[in-house]
Amino acid sequence: MLNVLFAAILAVTTPSQPPIPSQAKGGQPQQTHATNEPSVGNQDNGAANNRVAAPNLTLSPEISIVTGGTASKAHKESTEDWPSWLLVIFTAGLFAAAFVTYLTIRHQANIMAGTLEQMKIDAVARAKEFETQIKLTNDQIKLARDEFNATHRPKIRVRQFRNASKKAGEDFEIHFVCANVGDSPCDILEISYQTHTRQILTAKGEIDRPVLVPGTFKNVLLHSDTNLAAGELCEFQTELFKLEWNMDKDWDFAGYIRYRDSRQIERFTGFWQRFNRLGFPVATPENPDFRYVD
Repeated sequence: MLNVLFAAILAVTTPSQPPIPSQAKGGQPQQTHATNEPSVGNQDNGAANNRVAAPNLTLSPEISIVTGGTASKAHKESTEDWPSWLLVIFTAGLFAAAFVTYLTIRHQANIMAGTLEQMKIDAVARAKEFETQIKLTNDQIKLARDEFNATHRPKIRVRQFRNASKKAGEDFEIHFVCANVGDSPCDILEISYQTHTRQILTAKGEIDRPVLVPGTFKNVLLHSDTNLAAGELCEFQTELFKLEWNMDKDWDFAGYIRYRDSRQIERFTGFWQRFNRLGFPVATPENPDFRYVD
């Protein structure tokens, strides 16, 4: 249909060409007979006719031929170029579709990145919350344990002092018993002691007490894992004593025990026992500076 329409438009717009003069027999064109001496009026009219007819005989055919050829060429080029324009339009559509797809994928990627970042933040927050809960739980457990240990702490008492000499007047050892009267176990870390002659009270109101000289304590040999459970007893003994003081006087055996409870808190128990000149334990005054439990 387009070809028919272009052909019709071309036929209407193309100017018609004048007829070409026919040739006479013998190949020579027919000529009009005229007088050898034309008149002045005829000459003028002939010149005028020649000036008017010249465009029709020579210029008009050339113009019509050129014009007709240009229109035909333009129609042919427009007819032949429409697949190229379709290809251009199709390529532009593909580019637009690819660009839209790129924007969509980029938007989805941004959404996924934001979601992953939020998940990461939530995970970190949950981890911190979990750590906080664990810390609170540990603190509560520690507080409960400390309260239990505070009310169920170990307590060391020193009892049953005796002279372990075989014969009166000979060198001797002192044996004694440590008892854990508390409600939790403990480790015995150190037992230090001194022996001195009883101090004679001279001033009025003077408090009876043992004489302890700093730097002269002796230690009871202990095992590395000396542990006393709640309610457990353990006997200890001193080294061998030599009789280097006046046996006509009483003498004192005093010192302290250092131990550690389950909370790694070190505690002390002080002891003091008085012996008579024969080496038997006798009543000892209650002095909180030497007989104590911290």
